[in-house]
Amino acid sequence: MIYGKLCDFESMGLASLGETVARSVAWIRALPAEIGDLQQLQELRINDNLLTGPLPASLFALSDLTILDISNNDWRGEVPKAFGQLTSLTNLA
Repeated sequence: MIYGKLCDFESMGLASLGETVARSVAWIRALPAEIGDLQQLQELRINDNLLTGPLPASLFALSDLTILDISNNDWRGEVPKAFGQLTSLTNLA
């Protein structure tokens, strides 16, 4: 098992990334809190990845997010009320 910080989007120069696609790669076990650093992210497709645990609160600060595909993972817990903060969201799977 790998421990430690998975990624630092800002230091990698990806803070302005507009789309992230990671389908069926299973290279991470949980969505990192640093996902919230991608303030210009419009599409996040992380379906079919064996992701577990709760969704990080920082995800709900992505005000430009229009497409969110988190299907076919192993999420735990209740659906966060913060989903209502994603006012630009047009497609959720």
